[in-house]
This record gives sequence, structure tokens and C-alpha cells, in this order.
Amino acid sequence: MKIVYIITQATWGGAQAHLYSLIKAQVMRGNAVALVYGVEGRLSASVAKEFQDVQVVRVASLVHPIAPLSDLKAIYTLRKLVKKLAARYYSFAFFEGWYDWEARHD
Repeated sequence: MKIVYIITQATWGGAQAHLYSLIKAQVMRGNAVALVYGVEGRLSASVAKEFQDVQVVRVASLVHPIAPLSDLKAIYTLRKLVKKLAARYYSFAFFEGWYDWEARHD
């Protein structure tokens, strides 16, 4: 299976610790995993260092809390990124953040 996780802040907290566990479990199962994040932190650094096969991508406009202009830019960027990854990733698991309904129905 091929999975993309999206999170706004790759710092460290409960959501990030849970996501790290999910990524680790999926990598151990041999699944292809990508992590897309907005704010760099311990999660993104740990995943990049410990799991060389995981594609780690920063989308600077993916921010928390809600910021309408940044949100529109993030949606546009994520849509392009999902289409780009779709050639390599067939299933998508999204965690926290954005889910572009249109991308599934194009």
C-alpha cells in the first residue's frame, strides 16, 4: 500500500507522536509512505533521519491556525502535489489538515 500523511505542524506533541507511530508501523510493513507538513520540527527531522525511504515534503503555506490566504495557497499546492504523487502513490491516508474533495473526483 502507498500512503501520504499530511500534518500542519511537524513539531512534537500528541498528534505528531501518533503519526510517527503510524509511519513507523507502515514502513515496517513494507508500505510506501510520504509525509507532507507545514511547519518543520522534531517529527519531520526524525522521519527524514530514521526512515530514508519515506518521502518528506514541506508545504510552507500549510499553517495552523486558519489563515484564509495561506489556506488557499496550501490547497492549490497540495492538489498539485497529490496529482504528482498519484503517479507513485495509489492510496492516500490523510492525517490532520487538508483533504481536497475535488482531487478524488477529477
